Amino acid sequence: CTAGFREPVPAVDFVLMSSRLLDEGAPSPNLPGNPRILFQAGAYTLNARRYEGIAIPHDRLGGRRFGMNVVWRWQQAGINILHMGGAAGPIGLEERILMGQPDLAFVPVGGGPKAYNAEEAIAAIRALNPKIVVPTHYRTAAADGNACDIDGLDRFLALVPPEQVTRLSGQTLTLIPRNLPTAGPRFYVFRDPV
Repeated sequence: CTAGFREPVPAVDFVLMSSRLLDEGAPSPNLPGNPRILFQAGAYTLNARRYEGIAIPHDRLGGRRFGMNVVWRWQQAGINILHMGGAAGPIGLEERILMGQPDLAFVPVGGGPKAYNAEEAIAAIRALNPKIVVPTHYRTAAADGNACDIDGLDRFLALVPPEQVTRLSGQTLTLIPRNLPTAGPRFYVFRDPV
């Protein structure tokens, strides 16, 4: 479903995983070294930075079908980051308190059985009120629509005011805390790898 994006080959100290389901790309055997892999909810300190994993259902059945997804929260360069992985369950009061108010939230938007659809993503964004949202977990234009059970980005973007969307020309986003929007959210969309 993410056809066209090249697999990164980063220097890896550790890997934050939201799910260990086999069809979701368990850690690549090409990772250099022997990185620590975190996949369970909890608090961790790695390289002098605190990471918090928060459990939320990976399906719409309270986790009974696909188990729990781990949402990862951390602060980097003065920016509060939240990566929701493949969250599919609603954000309850307890999860909302644990997730806090992120400056930057990576939110799944493509639906399917294991992640938020467009409407559920909007509800999650309203609950969290991040300053910046980067949509994730959607079918790219390069993917075969018949072989992919998630929606493209257009369904989600149709629910977002166009003046709040910035389409990036590449695959990187540079943020500086003092330049974050004071009112949000702003939506940043990476260039589709066609």
